Amino acid sequence: MPLSSLYLNPTPPAVPWASPALAVKRPNGPNPALEDVAYTDLAASKPQNVRVTAGCTGSTPTGTADVQLQIWAAMFNISLSNSLFLASMGGNSGVQVPITLPAPGADVFDQPWDLTAADVAAVAAALGQPVVTADGDVHSCLYANVFGQGFGGKRNTLNDNTNGVWDAAGNPRHAQRNTTVRAAPPGKLMPFKMWAGNQDPESGQEYVYEVLERHPRELSVWEVEQIAAAVPWIEAPGLKVSPGRTGLELKTIPNRLLRAGTSLLGSAGILRTPKRDERELQRGLLGLEARIGGERLPLLTAREPLKEFALEIDGAKLDRLQKVGLEADDTRAITFQFELPREERVVRVFDAVQRDPDGRVLDGARITLVSAPEGVE
Repeated sequence: MPLSSLYLNPTPPAVPWASPALAVKRPNGPNPALEDVAYTDLAASKPQNVRVTAGCTGSTPTGTADVQLQIWAAMFNISLSNSLFLASMGGNSGVQVPITLPAPGADVFDQPWDLTAADVAAVAAALGQPVVTADGDVHSCLYANVFGQGFGGKRNTLNDNTNGVWDAAGNPRHAQRNTTVRAAPPGKLMPFKMWAGNQDPESGQEYVYEVLERHPRELSVWEVEQIAAAVPWIEAPGLKVSPGRTGLELKTIPNRLLRAGTSLLGSAGILRTPKRDERELQRGLLGLEARIGGERLPLLTAREPLKEFALEIDGAKLDRLQKVGLEADDTRAITFQFELPREERVVRVFDAVQRDPDGRVLDGARITLVSAPEGVE
């Protein structure tokens, strides 16, 4: 039986830039139970693996060269430009990896990634600005393409349209992961720096940038993994490693919000927010707990939207629906400024998006904030 299809996302992800098919595995991570976590804040100069989950329907091809993975990494961004790609993962050309798939089914594949200080310094020099945070992290994004036997093909660059346009929202062979988690103290103005670019090498474009707060009803498995790995005082007691499996399994968390076929991207390309009810507000987020002073306390969702947040570009606040002109292959630093209210253990989810002048969402990044209790970082 021939190969029927290839995929990274068997169903479209609810948010195109938050695919569970991509992750980072730190071989010597501090928490062995959460090694296989989708966590894209990478410590500079430390080796790690990019983990990709790929699959096929039908029978598997013979030989490893019949199916190929192509992987890219870039600085954390709302939208890409060529100067944001990291040379340690092949720059804008990416790295190509032959794989063998089960027939049918999916498997995980690890690609070594040695993100060096020289690699980071080269991007900083190209941008003319520092890219390493005060705590030594390098925020990054991941992209992948799977192809073989008449399904897609190698992309000369991520933006190359020879084998079809890049479509992380609708093409199951494309995947994108622009996500990060941060614990932040309440009552303090905090900046979060990211990048916005125009990949068009020939002409300038106008874009609209916006931050939208989401109210999570329940979290998917990868979101639980990411939060538990990113914040030292948060645990996920429902997560456990199953014998004979390389990944993590979640026994206690339903996944109604991100069930198969559910998308937060509407028919016009506009992001939507899921509804909440009072029971969900009271019970908190299933599967996540804060351990503080010997107590185990649930993480909560916010009752009211965050009021104190804004986007700034070149130090100037962006008004809602304000158009920003980017020259050909231009890159601009955008800062997400926020101040959390006096709350503890509250999870807030934001999507920073790039739109065209007609309002259609072109790209974006997801930022998850957790309000830290007093005296806890």
